[in-house]
Amino acid sequence: MKWDVSLKSWLSRLVSCLALAGGIETALGGEEKETRAAAKPSQADYPKGFIVEGPLPDGFPVPSEAGKIVEKSYPLCRTFSAQGNRAFSKCFVYLVLHKHEMTAPVIMDYKHRESEKKSRSRNDLDFLDVQRMHFVLGNPTLDKPKQEGFVQVADLPRLRVLSLARQGELSPDELKRCEERLNAELARRGDVIATGPPRILGYNSPMVPKDRSYWEVQIPIEAKQPKGTESPKS
Repeated sequence: MKWDVSLKSWLSRLVSCLALAGGIETALGGEEKETRAAAKPSQADYPKGFIVEGPLPDGFPVPSEAGKIVEKSYPLCRTFSAQGNRAFSKCFVYLVLHKHEMTAPVIMDYKHRESEKKSRSRNDLDFLDVQRMHFVLGNPTLDKPKQEGFVQVADLPRLRVLSLARQGELSPDELKRCEERLNAELARRGDVIATGPPRILGYNSPMVPKDRSYWEVQIPIEAKQPKGTESPKS
């Protein structure tokens, strides 16, 4: 099979992944499935209008209410990831080969594409340069850290973030507005600082109408140290 490896179709591949999730899950032992199912949030725990297509990884908070900026904490998690705008297909192949369950969200580290290289389409995410795309394992014990071809299995550390959820198409303008709101909140608070570039969490497949698809744009943060308490530079 020839894979379409453009970022333009990464959400389409998510449809296939989610369809496979039911069959892949049968490979898990009954006791493990029951334990994991018991820990999953119910539909009532999700924001109004959110469409659940895949389970959250262990310890992940549910997506926040669209339009509100909230502070969230994420546990250490293990992901399999790849670089570049072909990352989704590479991770998808790895998922199938290793019979992993598809979870949601998919996490994207990104940069804005230079204006002259932007896609003319506003119906996909080709306006981004994906630095790394992560599929999150249901829990960190399901695979071992390694490099396998284009795919890296590694841990993402615990993370504290400011998060802004959006329901609807994530266009270049909407993403810019999300970033601006997060930066304004960061400046308003004054007690935290950014520790890295923003990231995007995508929760839904193309089977979900665009006006109901769910995203979170997040900035990693940490507490600002009072003046005079900074660690001395070596």
